[in-house]
Amino acid sequence: MLKSLKARFIVITIILFFLVLELPLLIVMNLLRNDFNKTYETLFTTTIEFINQDIRQMMSIGEPHNIQTHLKEFNKISGIHRINIIDVHGRISYSSVDSLLDKSIADIPGHSFAEKQLQSKKIQLAGGNTFHSAYFPIQNTPRCQTCHDPARPVIGYIDVDLERIKAKEHFEAGINHTLFAGIAMAVILILILITLFSRFVNRPLLDLISAMGRVEEGSFDIQLKPENTLEMKNLQQKFLNMVKELKQNREQIEEYHLEQLHRADRLVTLGELTSELAHEINNPLGIISARVDYLKTEMEDRPGFKEFNDDFDTVNRQVEKLSRITRSILRYSRKLPKNFRAVNLNEMIQESIKVLEPRLEKFSIQTKLDLKQKSFMIWAESIQIEQVLANLINNAIDASPKKGIIEIRCKSRETGGRKEILLSITDFGSGMNDEEILHIFEPFYTTKPVGRGTGLGLYIVKNILHNHGADIECQSVPDEGTTFNIIFQEYQS
Repeated sequence: MLKSLKARFIVITIILFFLVLELPLLIVMNLLRNDFNKTYETLFTTTIEFINQDIRQMMSIGEPHNIQTHLKEFNKISGIHRINIIDVHGRISYSSVDSLLDKSIADIPGHSFAEKQLQSKKIQLAGGNTFHSAYFPIQNTPRCQTCHDPARPVIGYIDVDLERIKAKEHFEAGINHTLFAGIAMAVILILILITLFSRFVNRPLLDLISAMGRVEEGSFDIQLKPENTLEMKNLQQKFLNMVKELKQNREQIEEYHLEQLHRADRLVTLGELTSELAHEINNPLGIISARVDYLKTEMEDRPGFKEFNDDFDTVNRQVEKLSRITRSILRYSRKLPKNFRAVNLNEMIQESIKVLEPRLEKFSIQTKLDLKQKSFMIWAESIQIEQVLANLINNAIDASPKKGIIEIRCKSRETGGRKEILLSITDFGSGMNDEEILHIFEPFYTTKPVGRGTGLGLYIVKNILHNHGADIECQSVPDEGTTFNIIFQEYQS
């Protein structure tokens, strides 16, 4: 329900103001009201006791006819509305109002009479123009028993009605005004806090959320209204710095991506040209091979020409070598549909070496094969695995010194009841440090000089192997060399 920050702030602020301001104010006002009522009732009781003593005095000196006169005199006191003396049957015997004599007290609005309920002092609220109405019993003392039945503990009651006192009204009005003022002050303070919160916290946050939405949609030209608070200024600055970096990174990625697309396009064109060139070279090579065989046959019976047989054989071997290279290039560059099947890993290793033989000879690098058995069968797409091998051997050539050695080892092993094939390709070149090893499988990361690598080779290698359910690990020591270990699952027919 209260999911927004503003809604929670409003509710918490109202609760805190009630607990901190209104609740203590209510408690204090209630205590003051109780104290005032007790004081007022004490004053009320004192007044009635004084009247009671006066009546007793009149009765004791045998002047009951003066009670009526004294009641009228008491009635002149400010605040006293009416005084009645009631007998035990509820009949008004004396009254400050002559018209009420001999009437029942129950006939007066707001009054009732039940003798059992009036054996003790009783003060109650009354309506009309009175604030309090009180019944006080007149006890049957020994002095009174000469004229009244000793068996009765009470011989009558004093009924006094007091008018509303201005001080009481002012006090009640003051309490109500104080409470309303407290509520009004709390409402004003809450509104001020909500306004300040909306201005300095909620609105800047909503602006940032809106700006983030625009960034998410791809717009980096963000303008924010400057804020006055230090915290919001810092938050805005951090956000704008982040947007600036994102914009720069995006531009760099787009620029690099465009460059890679151009390079990929050039590589595709170069691959097509290489394939076409290899195909065109094959025809002259076939002609040369056929003419050499023809010349060799024609010259066999002619004296003096046998000494050139070795030269003819050398030419044939070189032509065959060139033919083998061009066939490998054609096979590698041919776009074939993906076809997973059982393939011999040894054959693909040897085929990849044939493709790269010109580079190996150029740098006088030897390959040392250590294949523990005649065939290692894996379930794979042969073209993709040849691409993996070509990438790794090419990297080994780049890392190796001139006249270096590249070792390729392949062996079978069993791990956790599963048969695996471990292929290791090792060079003894420059090597890599731990920091470089952490990033070599990331796209566009390369340790080669500018212009010699795209940084995509090992990234592609890892993805191909992942699609084949294989793993690849790298171990390297600076200036000592690098080993890539590939773990294939051995195919069981």
